[in-house]
Amino acid sequence: MKHKYFGDINDYRKYGLLRILSNNGALKSSICWMLTPDDGSNDGRHLDYLKQPEKWRAFDPVLFDFLHKNIEIKKIRDVNVLQRAGIVPAAHYYSRHLPDDAAGRKAYFSDYMGYSENVDLVFFDPDIGLELKLVKYGDKNSSKYIYWSELIDVYAMGSSVLIYQHFPREKRSIFINKKMKELAEKTGADRVFSFITPKVLFLLASQKRHRESFIHLSKKVSTVWGDQIICNLHETAVKPDQSNIQIKKATIKQKPVLEKLMQLYLHDFSEYDNHDLNLDGLYEYKYLELYWTEEDRHPFLIYHENQIAGFALINSHVILDENKGAKAIAEFFVMRKYRRKGIGSFVAASLFDMFPGKWEVSQEKENKISHEFWVKVISEYTEGKFSEIISNDDRIHGPVQSFDNS
Repeated sequence: MKHKYFGDINDYRKYGLLRILSNNGALKSSICWMLTPDDGSNDGRHLDYLKQPEKWRAFDPVLFDFLHKNIEIKKIRDVNVLQRAGIVPAAHYYSRHLPDDAAGRKAYFSDYMGYSENVDLVFFDPDIGLELKLVKYGDKNSSKYIYWSELIDVYAMGSSVLIYQHFPREKRSIFINKKMKELAEKTGADRVFSFITPKVLFLLASQKRHRESFIHLSKKVSTVWGDQIICNLHETAVKPDQSNIQIKKATIKQKPVLEKLMQLYLHDFSEYDNHDLNLDGLYEYKYLELYWTEEDRHPFLIYHENQIAGFALINSHVILDENKGAKAIAEFFVMRKYRRKGIGSFVAASLFDMFPGKWEVSQEKENKISHEFWVKVISEYTEGKFSEIISNDDRIHGPVQSFDNS
């Protein structure tokens, strides 16, 4: 985004879309402008619509009047006036300039990740759109693109993600379908939306908890904006090649492998349980040895294409009294490289199949991503035939799911 683009016809549609998707502030939004310096080109002059209120004002009168006042009358081209006016309800704005260099860019997004915690919808507004292979991370002009690694990290925090995308010089229908498929595969979202305008595409990867809201709101976009913003829902759930996934019982000789993987897992989990390293610089896990000495404990290694992809520990130590004798997912870890590819869902279902009977799965209340994953997996596996309660037990503070697959 550049200040000189502020308020052009593409911006009018963009802000109109954001105003609807925010659901009048019910969905907390964060707008990352990805600002870059003005470059002296003639772009950003598409303002004739502001002289034609009879044609354009009816789409969003409040927005049109605001843009008309600031651009036509006050001659202001600055995105910050949008923030001060609260045009997108309950939105937070990130207005720092995005540098090209890799170190500066990394610092920019590290800061933004902290800024955008606990929001429902994040909007990225790059000059062009999703990364191109020809423009490497840290290259000149890389600030004009959002890179998949950045987008995936934000989606993994639990936010739905909306992205601005210029149309390239290729057939639009092919480009849109390609990007929708790529967005679903990269994020693991089972519902992605496209919003097509005459010049620009917006791509939305929805979190499951927002799906019904966005279905409803996309219909409102169609009603309000007609052929100016054409909405499509793409259902593209990711299914892995099951022949490439193996789940193998870990032997005592493989205990050192599990110990190393456990450090990665506990590092990820420390965000939720606040555990610290010991004086040797390691996370402690006192139960691992028991998985080769107690009959009701089962350690598994997960492989993808013969490479270690994670692990799972199964035991019978349940939280709820009514689940006595049930199997429980004690620990479950898929390495970052293999996440959002459907591997975790396949492995979880396979483990359930190995042990027919009663099951219990629990999550810390702060770990919303884990909760969303397990509810989706269990709901699909049981066709909705499971129960969930919120536990305040000393061992777990959070949701507990129970089901029986006998």
